[in-house]
Amino acid sequence: ECAKGNAPTFTFLVALFNEGNRKVLYNLIRAIHVLEYDKSLIQVLFVIPHKDTVTEETLRSIIKEKRKYDYMKIFRTPPVKEGEPQTKPRDLNYALPEAEGDIVCIFDAEDQPHPKQLLGVAGAALRYPNTQAFQCELSYTNVDENVSTRLAAVSYAAYFNYVLPGYVSMNWALPFGGTSNYFRRSAIKAIGGWDGHNITEDANAGILFKLFEFSAI
Repeated sequence: ECAKGNAPTFTFLVALFNEGNRKVLYNLIRAIHVLEYDKSLIQVLFVIPHKDTVTEETLRSIIKEKRKYDYMKIFRTPPVKEGEPQTKPRDLNYALPEAEGDIVCIFDAEDQPHPKQLLGVAGAALRYPNTQAFQCELSYTNVDENVSTRLAAVSYAAYFNYVLPGYVSMNWALPFGGTSNYFRRSAIKAIGGWDGHNITEDANAGILFKLFEFSAI
């Protein structure tokens, strides 16, 4: 499906805040770097609030260590104005005009995408040219840690393998998860980006996609 000539380009908007844990950020950067996709077709923007120097310093120290990470950039949002929310969707909206990829993806600090995730999304984007959004399945990496993690893993498995496919089959609005969701850039711009005042901006975007009659899987 995905030959070099027709492969879609991607922009990752990685929303971070007060993330000084070097191990977490290193694992995230490495997980993005080992994605099986041509790096010349990937734009990575770490989106951090203007005053968040802790995250910025930690990111810069990791990226400086290895030149292979130099395609990853830091985007600092403008200072929060009086009355303006300080939220993840607000930061994403400021970063969206900088996105260059055909498809925009959202990642969070703790994400560890499967190495073949991009190939799967790229293939789906080419196979379904009228589909405007793609939600990847999420799962836990520490399933066997305790009872709580096992129950959470069961909940996620049921949601992503049965509930969401059911929504798609019934042509209902798809409430996106907050991470590993992929939007065609033209579509996310058409709905006006994310609602900066809404802490469930992912689900809200799903409703807007439905109102705009944009299909999602």
